[in-house]
Amino acid sequence: MDDVMRAVTASPLPITGLIHLGMVLKPAPMLETNYDDWVKVQDPKVKGAENLHRALKATKLDFFVVMSSIAAFCGSIGQASYASASSYLDSLVRYRRSRGLPAATLNLGAVGDIGCFTKEPKWLAHARLWDFQVLNEGQVMESLKCTIIASEAPYGKDGISASGQLIVGMATTRIDSNVMLRIPWGDAH
Repeated sequence: MDDVMRAVTASPLPITGLIHLGMVLKPAPMLETNYDDWVKVQDPKVKGAENLHRALKATKLDFFVVMSSIAAFCGSIGQASYASASSYLDSLVRYRRSRGLPAATLNLGAVGDIGCFTKEPKWLAHARLWDFQVLNEGQVMESLKCTIIASEAPYGKDGISASGQLIVGMATTRIDSNVMLRIPWGDAH
């Protein structure tokens, strides 16, 4: 927290917006995940976002965006710690919005041409094997623009607060009339 406060204080210009991109992956089955690995995955997202929230909650921001994952609500094999950290971000956004503060979360699916999937080709192959939509950089940037706009106003003209959550990439490339589509976490039958 001290480092974040020093960085905020040292900024030569007022901070008017924030995009939090904290991410560490340590894939492992939940029962094989030790505490140290759990913390290494949790801290960049959870503590990082919490520290930024605390350091800037009195600052008039135009936007406060956190990058999350669709794993927050549909899970991901071997990524329980990452999924729970992503879920925390979604909750932090709801908390900030309930306090009238700008906040939005962008829950992304697989991205094929930038980010972690470019470093782990087997993850991209897995996403394609299960017919998941694979996003590209242009789609991510357009989604980020929409998320920044959604972050600006916690309440609409009618006084109702929207969730501030944009979910992108939770689609299938498969066109199939069979309702029992393959799912990665078990047998649909």
